[in-house]
Amino acid sequence: MTSSNSDRPVFNSDWDQYIDGWDGVTGQAPAVLTVYLQAHSSGFTSVAQSVSLENSVTIQPVTDAESGSRRGLREASTVDRSPLTTGRVVHDLSVGGNVPMGQLPTGTDNVVWRVIERIAEAYRFVMSPSLALPRVDVKITKRIPLSAGLGSKAADVAAAIVAADRFFGYHFIVRAMGFSAPGGTEASSVGSLASDVLRRIAREECPDEYAAIELALEGGTSLINLDHDAQPGSDVTTQRTPLLARGPLWWVITLPVVTSPEMAMPWAAPSPTHEEQAAQSHNNPSVQHYDDEDEDADETGAGLCHRVVERLAVQRAEMASGKRSQYRVGNIEDIERALVSGDPTDVAKTMGNDLYPAATSVVPSLRRVIQAGTRAGALGTIVAQQGPACAMLCADEDHARDVQAELAGSGVVRTARIAPSHRPGSQSGAHLVSDEDKKSP
Repeated sequence: MTSSNSDRPVFNSDWDQYIDGWDGVTGQAPAVLTVYLQAHSSGFTSVAQSVSLENSVTIQPVTDAESGSRRGLREASTVDRSPLTTGRVVHDLSVGGNVPMGQLPTGTDNVVWRVIERIAEAYRFVMSPSLALPRVDVKITKRIPLSAGLGSKAADVAAAIVAADRFFGYHFIVRAMGFSAPGGTEASSVGSLASDVLRRIAREECPDEYAAIELALEGGTSLINLDHDAQPGSDVTTQRTPLLARGPLWWVITLPVVTSPEMAMPWAAPSPTHEEQAAQSHNNPSVQHYDDEDEDADETGAGLCHRVVERLAVQRAEMASGKRSQYRVGNIEDIERALVSGDPTDVAKTMGNDLYPAATSVVPSLRRVIQAGTRAGALGTIVAQQGPACAMLCADEDHARDVQAELAGSGVVRTARIAPSHRPGSQSGAHLVSDEDKKSP
């Protein structure tokens, strides 16, 4: 296939007819919950599974009128107002859902923007460098709490991959334009780019979270090994191995009510005053305080993770010197066997997180959440990676609803959401949720 400027009026006409009354494509991808994490000097070994709490990415075509009207008049007069372009394809990106306004970038520094541009360039590479592709508006809807240890960014990337591949490869190239897909097929269940091309884009854009992106793409449960050199800028090596896990397991995902008026995390609820804190402590003597605990950390998710890892190093040095009691997770083989059995009681006994002591030291309110989970009757509670999300394991759906109701009235959690785990297979990973298969013009 070849493309030139003389072809573009035909392309515009065909595309305008195809998108008339069309709402575009929406991809959705799940949160990733780590149920076991063993930290070592150069990284960690973990077991994680996808759960039914999702982010979505919607890609909509820009019309001729929109491409000019959404810019200022000065800019609109100097740019190509065609709905097709041989340059950058993303026209506008917005973020909504479970995130405060302005918390995430909406320009080229947003990873979803970059992934969509990379996928467009990949189609030009395999078809024609001058291929004119549709301009698009992108909307990210976040239901997974941001910076909470649940893989919200990985879900964004996975949802963007399935949506962008479907939009450009199937709807534009195959259906609207009538060309053969790069893979040689006239139709595709998702898109047309090879899986290794899409995964390479994800790895290059998010090396630290590549294993989580893979898990969000495929769903199910996986063993993840991450190793990195301690030097800045070094490569990160990740290896993911799918695991058999019966289920679903029923989780209640929670976020804490914070106790510091300086808290500025995106998941934070308005904090109580010092007088309210004193009253809470007086009325609830079960709340414990520890010598090494901070006020709840005032920082981004990356900053929180860094502080938790630093605190872990300090605590392990204290364990080695005998100044602190030992804390280590159990053998990874035990959690693997428990997941195969599907018995939630066995899973609760064998799950664990080496970051737990450090996370509860940096964010002390996590201790109150864990205590509330115990009082609510959860089989067990685990901090999601570095936190601040916690997950309470329940026996079944009815039990999960009971635990959720108890937690909602506890006063120590901001949210409590039921999120069962996925079995490997259809729609357990990233998938399309809005995708009208329009007829060719």
